[in-house]
Amino acid sequence: MARPKPTSVCIYCQERAKLTREHIFGNWVSNHVFTGDRTLHETTRSETIDDLEEPIRTAAKGRLNRPGGAASQRMKLLCGPCNNIWGRNIHDTAIPFLVPLLTKGEWQNLAADTARAIANWAVMVTMNCEFADTNTLATTPEQRKSFRDCGLEAIPFQVYLGLCQPAMSPCAFWHRAAAAHLDDEPKPELLNAQTTTFYFGHCFFHVVSTTVDWLEAKPEPYAAALGIRQVWPLAEQIPLKPLIFSHHGVLRVGHLFWDELVPERDTHHGIWIPTQNLPGETTWFD
Repeated sequence: MARPKPTSVCIYCQERAKLTREHIFGNWVSNHVFTGDRTLHETTRSETIDDLEEPIRTAAKGRLNRPGGAASQRMKLLCGPCNNIWGRNIHDTAIPFLVPLLTKGEWQNLAADTARAIANWAVMVTMNCEFADTNTLATTPEQRKSFRDCGLEAIPFQVYLGLCQPAMSPCAFWHRAAAAHLDDEPKPELLNAQTTTFYFGHCFFHVVSTTVDWLEAKPEPYAAALGIRQVWPLAEQIPLKPLIFSHHGVLRVGHLFWDELVPERDTHHGIWIPTQNLPGETTWFD
């Protein structure tokens, strides 16, 4: 499988330019949340090899698994205009909604403007984080440019939000990527599905994307089964405040990928972990 080449252009506008060092979560985070002196970053790549029936999974520590809290983590990915104008606008719009969540776990009414602001920020963080391990890069240049130019509606992303106990480890995120295809289809040249889960403070985010139609999760049952709340696409009803996840519960969401899982009850927040039979409909234990 071809491995994407390291970027030499802005990952969003695709223009050649002098790249700036982007704060992955935003340098404003350090003003509100203690993100510790180390970041935990874990990645997993799944793909089929030759005629093996089961996919091969390769787990690794990501490039950001290093000293330094989340607020200090930076990578050189964006041109000046994308970083200082477009990216800053995403941060500035989301900050009023994110600060109460991160610092106190205060659940706000996720009306359309709130949900959109939070989702924009979570998707940008996810797209940036993927470049910390290009071996698990699943979003395409076309998706990133469409996100910049046309917004969330133009990309196949889903964003979910949960609350968690603070003071676990200050910040951690897990990135899972796969090359998904049916038995009678050729193996894709690039990865085409990913989940990214990250937390700090009192909340965590779960971002899912895929270009494979039969793999796309149905947002409402997916959120309900995991005990998290649908942020994007917009839910028909405004999501209620979720239960607070334990460290074990957040780990389960972070490690969840589209594999078949044994149904197991999480006693900390009382929800069922889903099982999905692929290809076909998702089965939820209730």
